[in-house]
Amino acid sequence: MSDSQSLRGDIEPKVENVVTSQTGAEFDRAFANEAPVLMFTVNAAGKCEWFNRQWLQFTGMTPDDLVSAGRFGAVHDEDREAAMTAFAAAFDQRDSLEHEYRLRHHNGSWHWIMERVSPRMGTNDEFLGYVGVCIDITLERDYRCRLEHRDAIMRQLNEIGERERSSLACALHDGILQDLIGTEMLLQGGEDFTAEKLASRLAAARKTLRSALLHGRRLISELRPMIMDEQGLLSAIEFYAAEIENRAGLKIEVDRGDSKEYPSSLWAGNVFRILQEAMNNIECHSGVKQALIAVSVVDGQFCAVLSDEGTGFDLSIKRDSLGIQCMRDRAEMFGGTVNIASSPGAGCTVTVLIPLPLPSG
Repeated sequence: MSDSQSLRGDIEPKVENVVTSQTGAEFDRAFANEAPVLMFTVNAAGKCEWFNRQWLQFTGMTPDDLVSAGRFGAVHDEDREAAMTAFAAAFDQRDSLEHEYRLRHHNGSWHWIMERVSPRMGTNDEFLGYVGVCIDITLERDYRCRLEHRDAIMRQLNEIGERERSSLACALHDGILQDLIGTEMLLQGGEDFTAEKLASRLAAARKTLRSALLHGRRLISELRPMIMDEQGLLSAIEFYAAEIENRAGLKIEVDRGDSKEYPSSLWAGNVFRILQEAMNNIECHSGVKQALIAVSVVDGQFCAVLSDEGTGFDLSIKRDSLGIQCMRDRAEMFGGTVNIASSPGAGCTVTVLIPLPLPSG
């Protein structure tokens, strides 16, 4: 006989003695009352007959409460029917069951519970009911949800990054690359040019290279203004608004209100890209020469309202555009929203609401 079998032979009778001790009781309740888990028993008719002290202390329920409300009386309304159905199905088949639901704590908060129930069988294999053990998994589940949320954010970031890399490739091809090709064509055969023609071609080449330089600076600014790392989010928004005014004559006033500066971070970077896309849309589609961004804090959320009195657009047509979808994806990654109100001839208002990041440390 192996060592493990020997140990099992020593242990199992002791477990059996615990379960069947105390004047023929099926469960040693004195022992179970001290266990650091919630426990209960169900008889062969499906009626709960006993709860340990931990269950009563956790829920704050009295035995009389349990008689009137039943075991599922403290289960969350949204989970109760599924929990009852799952247990009934297991009971009918005499199967074991493991499931999760929310249980009301005596302080009124809801805790996630992992419940495991197993059938109890008598010495002649007659069905005696169930014994159940419940473990508070609130912290574990919260950690699991945080990991899943992080993974979802990373997937969304990868998808957005892929779309933006594609957009960047198009911008490089249609802007800088075309300017460089144009410069090369202007200078081809330059060794055979007359002095007058060479001077003309050089002037045109300088102009084309200047266009390439402007394209490059704009791309760098759009990817990530260095001012964000140095001064923060609001300064980056003001910097980009000034860039638009310089190149397009569109003045976007930035009203900070009482908002403090937000240092560079993943959160700030994504907020900037949302507002950047909205400002680009004003520049490209509104037809106005001035617009407003009002920044504030509303119920613990960063709020930015971008408004213009331009041409507006039909939301039913533009709702699923790539730019708008990217804005919404970025906001949703941080639990926020992007709402757009517009109609033809009535301007456009974009409201961005994103929960403020938790303070570090």
